[in-house]
Amino acid sequence: MRLLLKTRNDVRLFTAVTVAGIVLGTLALHAVMTPRDLLIRTWPVAAAVAAMLAGPLVYILGIRMAEAQRLAQRLSEAVSFDSLTGAQTRDSFHARVAAMARGPMTLIVADIDHFKSVNDRFGHPGGDAALQQVAQRLMNHCRAGDLVARFGGEEFVILLPRTGMSSGLRVAERLRTTIRDTPLRIGARAVQVTASFGVASLTDPRRVELAIRAADAALYRAKEQGRDRVCRGGPDPVPPPAPDAKAQHFHTRLAQTSQSR
Repeated sequence: MRLLLKTRNDVRLFTAVTVAGIVLGTLALHAVMTPRDLLIRTWPVAAAVAAMLAGPLVYILGIRMAEAQRLAQRLSEAVSFDSLTGAQTRDSFHARVAAMARGPMTLIVADIDHFKSVNDRFGHPGGDAALQQVAQRLMNHCRAGDLVARFGGEEFVILLPRTGMSSGLRVAERLRTTIRDTPLRIGARAVQVTASFGVASLTDPRRVELAIRAADAALYRAKEQGRDRVCRGGPDPVPPPAPDAKAQHFHTRLAQTSQSR
């Protein structure tokens, strides 16, 4: 069980419990080593000395432990979450997908349309604000168990566990209309943006890269067809079969024979 010290009250409780244990241990040792008649007169002093010596040291230890835990939490968040948008990072996304069991899943790749024009018009601070707000809309309209990750630039990848293709398409359409119909606030201005979506299905988490490629291809079709739309990728992606060793050997020998002629 991991000891969590999040607040000063947690540190105070840790100090009280630890000091009480030290005092009881001191009294137990004192009882073993001290004659009975002397023990009756000296145990209050022994308990007080143990508490006075241990109390400040244990409290300082608790403060340092709480600081170390906060630092570890910040480091973990820096690795797991994109610092700008709060979405999962690419590495965190792949780590969580790898731990999932087989089952119906839908993968969505989303890309903000004409994002460069937002940067050109409002500068990088405006582009950052747009990314933050779009990411927040994506996360707010997904379930707690869904994964929303920023894969770079203005591209986001969303994984919906326990979700078939038809339901996944409905989710993508809902996300698309939410982004289109809810203007962003950049400075004092309301700015409308749209996004394009590619959707693919998978059942085996080990094939997530193939699903990403399928959804990415569907996303490009959505861009080519005018943007601000959802396009469906192929069926559950299956990796190409490994070449048959005997057939490969036969074709190699055949090529060598042709060259010798």
